[in-house]
Amino acid sequence: MSFTSLMPSTMRVTRPAKITGNAVLAPKRTFSNVSGYTAVPCRVTELSGDERTIAGREGTIVTHRVSYPPEYTLKAKDRVVISSTTYDVEEPPQPKWGATEVHHYTVRVTVRA
Repeated sequence: MSFTSLMPSTMRVTRPAKITGNAVLAPKRTFSNVSGYTAVPCRVTELSGDERTIAGREGTIVTHRVSYPPEYTLKAKDRVVISSTTYDVEEPPQPKWGATEVHHYTVRVTVRA
């Protein structure tokens, strides 16, 4: 069984392109698709959920861990879209080692509702 067969989902990776609007008071960041990263095999695992007040309103933040093959490179501040849900990448990817080489990467992501 190949490792990618354990990754039942695919993700599209987007990267910050530019900031528009007032960069201090009301910045708006736009994201662009990363070439070659539109169907990356992955597995999503929910880690935790929390209710918080965000910008004066109640909201929910759910944290997940996404695993993906080592031939792809994600960066903190990227976004990934999996099954029409957009997740913010919150940390640099962490390598998971096999016997002699990186087997796959994992990254912590959040979705806000």
